[in-house]
Amino acid sequence: MPVGAKVAAVLIALQALVIVGAIVFYGYEILQGATDDVTRAVMSMVMMALFVIGLAVCARGLAANRAWARTPTVVWSVLLIPVGYGMVQGHVEWIGIAVLTAAIATIAGVVTSARRTTDEA
Repeated sequence: MPVGAKVAAVLIALQALVIVGAIVFYGYEILQGATDDVTRAVMSMVMMALFVIGLAVCARGLAANRAWARTPTVVWSVLLIPVGYGMVQGHVEWIGIAVLTAAIATIAGVVTSARRTTDEA
């Protein structure tokens, strides 16, 4: 497997784990009664869980160097670029730089591994 595919798979898996952390945080906030709208918090947790599932599937596909995993991975990473930029502009520089770095490195990993895939016919 190309190094780029490994890098992209690890970065996508790490992003999924970060979202799992956000889900746990939302659950903690609900249990503490710190949220104004429990329904909104629960629905946010459900949406994040769907993203975790999607990212986990992409990470597995990238780890196997499957061509189908490249497009959703690049789309996700491209969507993270304005998020990271907004964080930098919002004076949360270290998080914004981490998001931007992960997004760009993931895209680079996918692009460099694009020539060698193991899709089944």
